Amino acid sequence: MINSLLHSRKTVSPQSGEVSPPPQLGQATDLTGFEFPDSSSLLNDRFNKYLQLITTLQIYTETQLKIAYDSMKHYEGLNKQAVSSMPNFETNAGGADSTLVSGSQKIGQENVSEGNDGNSPTQIDLNNFLSIMRRRFGNDLSNTTTYHNKLQMILPKLKSLGEQVEKNQKEFVQTANIEQKDITVLREHSNKSLHQLSNSVQDFKTSKDADYKKDPYLVKRNLLKDATLQLSSENNRIEFLINTENQMHATETKILVDLKNIFNQLSELVNSQYTQLAQNSIYLNTNFDKVSEDLEWNNFLTKNSKFLLTSPTNFNTDGSLNEGMSELSISNTQSTLGAKNSPFMRSIDQVTFPNYDNPVTRPLIEGVLQKKEKTLGLISGGYKSRYYAISPKGFFYEFPARDVDATTPTLALYLPDCEVKGGVQRGNFKFSIRGKDHSNLAPSIRKRYVFQASSDGDYNQWWSIISQFVNSTSGVISSDGSDVE
Repeated sequence: MINSLLHSRKTVSPQSGEVSPPPQLGQATDLTGFEFPDSSSLLNDRFNKYLQLITTLQIYTETQLKIAYDSMKHYEGLNKQAVSSMPNFETNAGGADSTLVSGSQKIGQENVSEGNDGNSPTQIDLNNFLSIMRRRFGNDLSNTTTYHNKLQMILPKLKSLGEQVEKNQKEFVQTANIEQKDITVLREHSNKSLHQLSNSVQDFKTSKDADYKKDPYLVKRNLLKDATLQLSSENNRIEFLINTENQMHATETKILVDLKNIFNQLSELVNSQYTQLAQNSIYLNTNFDKVSEDLEWNNFLTKNSKFLLTSPTNFNTDGSLNEGMSELSISNTQSTLGAKNSPFMRSIDQVTFPNYDNPVTRPLIEGVLQKKEKTLGLISGGYKSRYYAISPKGFFYEFPARDVDATTPTLALYLPDCEVKGGVQRGNFKFSIRGKDHSNLAPSIRKRYVFQASSDGDYNQWWSIISQFVNSTSGVISSDGSDVE
């Protein structure tokens, strides 16, 4: 099962292409052209490396069990499998052979000398340790015996650790894929709305079409809704990646600590059975202890700082992450350390797009009015407050609320085709509009709507804008909503 898992696991390449720098405070960024660092591929590859590391040690232990009943062919098989499964981790910063992901020399090519006295450098990395392990496997070919029962107590610990890491990877990949698909769909929606806005702005002066859906003002409202959903999805993904990066650091530390403990037990068992085998194993264990828990993560952070949201280049944590590391573990993946402070997170006020400030997308006037609807001369109800806007196209819109989520008007009157009447009487600042409601799917009958402003100044502002689109009739509106000539 381990072998099939090892060979079926695929390593995903890191994010390719350029990413946008973190925006400064208050800086506007392009809605669809902004690209934040996406470390999902790097993190998935990171999971694979540690799974490969655990698998390598697990293969080693399983092979020791087989050696109890077989010959050195098992060690030969172990050597072949270990060489193919050993990962390459990042080298120290500034290394001549550093690359973006693997960043290390091939296994077996490191300049780690093994003196005649068995001594080795005082500090090594995981690449050095794996290289030394490979060489020591060959020394164990002649030192085989039966210690099967004792090794059986160690193997489940490795399997359990590998299963936990693989479970975390599976959950991460599933969530990352879902979020990426959501962002892709939402960006497509935003691009579609941007295209519609561009067309509506271009046709504003030449088109006399009374289709309110092509009104630049309304098209922009739809775009703002799509943009808000897109940014929310992007920010959720940024927060998810930040949390995963922070958790990955703690996960690596825990894996190395557990592997050291497991490997130490393995070393003691081997030493008790075979003198030579024990010497080799103790040597491996000694070198494993020389791998600092933070060394590999620091190398990883340095080599991939451009693509990691928590790197010093992209995110200044002021030491807050280190303070909370003790609370993290492999099983705890809900860390939110520093996630809310990422400079890549955006709000709708921090984006810009073509025609954002075009005058034809801004309402000539907007605000709250009271409305009483009349059909065939019958009063249908009392006055109710609604949110209204008049677009440069000449549409008089009614919306449930001012929020951009309310993109579909509940009333759309094309003022050039309407009859209006206005007047002020006994403190009633009213005007009426008679016309067809274009927000309905089917053409509606012409209705008269009576509106009331809150003050004389408010009334004059609305009436001044309405008068630009339609010829008014003098008169007043009575308190019950009927027209008085």
